[in-house]
Amino acid sequence: MDHKNKSTHWRINQQSESQKCTGERKEPADGLIWTEDRIEYHAAFLNLIIESLPNPFYVLDASDYTIKIANTASQLDQFLDGATCYALTHKTDKPCHSAKHPCPIEEIKRTKKPVVVEHVHYEKDGNQKYVEIHAFPIFDSKGAVTQIAEYVSDITNRKLAEEMLKWEWTVNSALSECFKPLVSPLSSIKQMAKTVLKVAKQLTGSEHGYVSSIDTDTGDNIERAVIKMHEIQCPVSDEDRNIIFPKGKNGRYAGLWGHCLNTLNGFFTNSPNTQNKTARMPDDDIPIRRFLSVPVMFGDELVGQIALANKSVDYTDRELEAIHRLAQFYA
Repeated sequence: MDHKNKSTHWRINQQSESQKCTGERKEPADGLIWTEDRIEYHAAFLNLIIESLPNPFYVLDASDYTIKIANTASQLDQFLDGATCYALTHKTDKPCHSAKHPCPIEEIKRTKKPVVVEHVHYEKDGNQKYVEIHAFPIFDSKGAVTQIAEYVSDITNRKLAEEMLKWEWTVNSALSECFKPLVSPLSSIKQMAKTVLKVAKQLTGSEHGYVSSIDTDTGDNIERAVIKMHEIQCPVSDEDRNIIFPKGKNGRYAGLWGHCLNTLNGFFTNSPNTQNKTARMPDDDIPIRRFLSVPVMFGDELVGQIALANKSVDYTDRELEAIHRLAQFYA
């Protein structure tokens, strides 16, 4: 082979080697681009999936409870920078570990199995809701739980319906309990009143209370059963040691205790000191934090009263309705 042919052969071989090398360099570059495209595609696809879920979904770090991924429905997606699940959903500064709110992360780390728990969560506006949390473990290559996926369902309506049924059963059971003593011909008015007061106290959790009847001759309101209540407005004891709340010369009853007797309507107040004059306690009486009272009506005639005070939390409409039902029994 002459010099010219050798030179041409060398250039061809060099070009071939260069193309080979270039090809080897190009192939990984193409693969890298392909891999990035696939990653972007899968990320977009994953985001599409979790955004299509109608309920909250998020992924938590199992070691520090921080939220790593959250869909829009969770309303947590704007708080992902180091935010924890307990801070955003429970408004607390530490993880939930109570029997009422078992921590799904800790349970999964202990068992390495999915778990379903019920919690009370708080929304951004402070409203609480009952939720059912379906939590699932995410494992690393060594089988350790590193993350937790949670899907949250709002079960508030179901829980409220269950609570209403439970309350209705409680009221009906209480009324059944007092039915026999009330209809027994052997029961005195005091025994009846004590039964009614016991049931009223059970239904409302009240610390104080009394049950009374109206004297048909004088119109005075005579206490028949009492729990720490006789201090509330200078009552007078008669010879049978019943507490008497007298009817005024103007035909009206005084003070907070007399309000429902004057209006013939039951009511409750969770702030007695802010009520009008006819529904306010005198300053020198025992502190009344909350008060509920209903008149006992026999047809259109006022025959008595059920009054309750100082429940540890606020009285509610359903408790007022229950005491109205109890008053009908007593009437």
